[in-house]
Amino acid sequence: MPPSTVPELALNSDDSLGEYTVVLLPNKSSYFLFEKTWFPLWPDSTPFNLTEDRNIPEGTLACPRAENGTRVYYVKHPDGRWHSAQDDALSALDKTPAHPSCQVVPYKPYRPKGCSPGPPPANATDVDLNVLISSAMKGEVEHPTEPAFPVLDGNQDHEKFSVRFGIEGFDERDERKQHKTRRNRQPLTRAELAMLVSGLFVARAAKLNHKLRIGGREIDLDTHNILLVRVGWVTTGTIQPILHFVR
Repeated sequence: MPPSTVPELALNSDDSLGEYTVVLLPNKSSYFLFEKTWFPLWPDSTPFNLTEDRNIPEGTLACPRAENGTRVYYVKHPDGRWHSAQDDALSALDKTPAHPSCQVVPYKPYRPKGCSPGPPPANATDVDLNVLISSAMKGEVEHPTEPAFPVLDGNQDHEKFSVRFGIEGFDERDERKQHKTRRNRQPLTRAELAMLVSGLFVARAAKLNHKLRIGGREIDLDTHNILLVRVGWVTTGTIQPILHFVR
């Protein structure tokens, strides 16, 4: 579609960009949007923490995902709005990959064998992380020092938990290990939880003797293509991470 025929993108803020939008920043780093978080298209992208900085700089090129597969392009102007990109900008965005997609890594919801599990802690909520495993391993999450499980603070009934991925081929014996909800007498933080879960994932994935399949194709469990989306309580002493594969 020629740029002159592309309708104006009626957006007053960056938050209005749709899921899987790809952006190319003036410093040539590129990102895509997934669940309100920007992820680098390439692991070695020029450093720019788009998730923290939020404000996308002027001059950034954007390619929202189109339902019919047609690519349309926009550029951010000083007024904060997105306008149709001109011909000279299109060649740069044409070099970016096609829109990525995210699919849930297949797993089985954890159900203990031979006994009735206790319920999750009262008022426990999922811990939303939305980071690549490579970032989670370094504790690079939003609000890193906040308690991961604030409802457990001071509750001695939930001092330990196990991490159950439920992924085919992961050794169940490894998943029985207990982890403390407090470290150095302080509640486990969001960064510490991300590092713990991602470290366990990498260790267990390394033991697989086969590749997982999603949608009929084999996938590699690489730290740069697996998202740690969230962690949720499934029983009194068990949490289960939800992972997505990015391609």
